[in-house]
Amino acid sequence: MIMGKFFKAFRAQLNKIANIFFESDPIAVMQLEVDSATDRLKEGRKGLEMYRGLVETVARQVAAGKSNIGALESQIKAHLKAGNRDMAGQLAIQLQKAQTELAANEAQLQMHEGAYQNNLLKIQKANKDIVKVREKIQQYHAELKMSAAEAE
Repeated sequence: MIMGKFFKAFRAQLNKIANIFFESDPIAVMQLEVDSATDRLKEGRKGLEMYRGLVETVARQVAAGKSNIGALESQIKAHLKAGNRDMAGQLAIQLQKAQTELAANEAQLQMHEGAYQNNLLKIQKANKDIVKVREKIQQYHAELKMSAAEAE
């Protein structure tokens, strides 16, 4: 991660030096922006795939935990009505453990859903950037054609 950022920063510095010596080609710069946005799009899609699976898994764990808690609560009530306090106490301990696990799973679910949403936003922004840059490229091409036609 850090090496990647270092490499990108180094590449940016080399790009600055190259721009000093060579005239910058606006279409090439715009194409570089499209390539960068495409890379972000790919990263976002990989993140979506990964986090969607995690969200589904943890959501199933939360649902199972909620049903387990409901079952334990009903068993505790039944044992208390029957006068079996020892069994109700053991089930109450299990209920506390299940509630703790459920709270942890719900927190994890929120975290994974947040990461999923972040990757979704990354994809949407990359798509908007690609569309915007492609429009700029088309406009620049049209301006070049108009300049060439006027020069003739």
